Amino acid sequence: MSDSVNGKLRKLFKKAGIRVTLVHKGRSLRNMLQKTQTQRRCKILIELCHRHNDVYGMKCTGCGANYIGMTTRMLHTRVREHLTRPASAVKQHGIECRSPWEVNVLSTAGSTLDLQLKEALLIEQRRPRLNNRNEMPSLKII
Repeated sequence: MSDSVNGKLRKLFKKAGIRVTLVHKGRSLRNMLQKTQTQRRCKILIELCHRHNDVYGMKCTGCGANYIGMTTRMLHTRVREHLTRPASAVKQHGIECRSPWEVNVLSTAGSTLDLQLKEALLIEQRRPRLNNRNEMPSLKII
């Protein structure tokens, strides 16, 4: 069913006082072939955009400053946060340097603890300039 027909049906049900919740909307061939909104807005490579459970690296292409982080969420969501939050070290550096960022997946893990360990070890080994806290003490090993 098209979005316009869907909208008209919702209005009819609303006027009749019947609450309707769309549980599943089938994907049309057109929808599958079009780029998603996320893909159009994504600041990183499409191949990396929907990845999760990764340790990632961000590198300033202008000066080589780098940052290492981890996320259990989609990578594009976390990168967008780095690029838009004023308190982010990546955002602050971007204001100064005004160069694009290169994003790479450094490691993948199946659990949050594994991600934390891998991130801490990579930060310890590589000493990225933009990481401003020591990850080793924050690990809580039971």
